[in-house]
Amino acid sequence: MPGEIVNKGRVVELEGPMARVRTVRSEACAMCAARGICHPFGQKTTELLVKNTIQARPGQEVQLVMRSSSLLTASFLLYLVPLGFVIGSAVGGRFLADATGWFSPDTGLLVCVALGLLISFFTVKFLARRLERSKKFEVQMAQLDEAGGPGAG
Repeated sequence: MPGEIVNKGRVVELEGPMARVRTVRSEACAMCAARGICHPFGQKTTELLVKNTIQARPGQEVQLVMRSSSLLTASFLLYLVPLGFVIGSAVGGRFLADATGWFSPDTGLLVCVALGLLISFFTVKFLARRLERSKKFEVQMAQLDEAGGPGAG
């Protein structure tokens, strides 16, 4: 499945049309560039709330699929947007301090970088909420594994 990230998980519980699925970090995760997204802070397991499109039941193993382009977009949003704000505000703060003479260049740089970082957090939060509604960023429940098919569990 090119362009997709696939992981196995076990359905823990059902919540209406959604299923809470627990994934366990595997040996393959050690080599994956996305390991920090799927299992942040070195966690061994992660739980996701996923639309139960295949009518899986608690105890069944399923495959979860996410577009790799979604991971790239999320990484851009989380890392490069704040970096751009910090660099832009640093340059702006230095320029503002030099042009106005109201405060020292270092103070202008520090104050503007702090403001730029704060603004970047709100910008990322706003963009994340907009992208959250997009189907492109949904984790899909792809199939039941044979070992976890109907009657198993």
